[in-house]
Amino acid sequence: MRIDIITLFPEMFRGPFEASIIARAVAQGVVQIELHDLRAWGEGRHRVVDDSPYGGGAGAQLPRLILLCGHYEGVDERVREHLANDEISVGDYVLSGGELAAMVLVDAVVRGLPGALGSDQSLAEESHSQALLEYPQYTRPAGFRGWQVPEILLSGHHEEVRRWRRRQRLLRTARRRPDLLAQACLNGDERRWLEEELETKLGGG
Repeated sequence: MRIDIITLFPEMFRGPFEASIIARAVAQGVVQIELHDLRAWGEGRHRVVDDSPYGGGAGAQLPRLILLCGHYEGVDERVREHLANDEISVGDYVLSGGELAAMVLVDAVVRGLPGALGSDQSLAEESHSQALLEYPQYTRPAGFRGWQVPEILLSGHHEEVRRWRRRQRLLRTARRRPDLLAQACLNGDERRWLEEELETKLGGG
């Protein structure tokens, strides 16, 4: 896969893209990321790439993505209408520019590419796969300041661990993102268990 990013600030991407999963994916040829400085196509001695906005105001399943990062007041509306296929938001908040949003998008896309994580199982169980959040994670030691790892995780019973993790995903999603749960595929037993569990917690039991 190839991702092209058009931005006024290509240097903002170099640190985040030179470490961790994205760096490994690039090194292994899973993804090719090209940064393009929009100012290289600017006009005049100062490489101007914008102008005053009309009306006033305060100044992946695809082989390739091109991300256009708006900055300052964004990009001319005609670019959005006639050149862009999609307009993407990463949340209901305001950022200084599209560069940070592009980093979030690239990270989310690259980790889903075959070979980027090293194990497809990692994708199958992490948050938002199957419309569920990920189960809680525990690491050594088994006890810390009196806080213990759930006994089931120390049992060595793989099927019971799998069942516990599945139920934890259901419970966590129901509590934190009930909107996602409506899209998840649950069997009858899971629905009954979840309803009982939620009732017990709400009742203080």
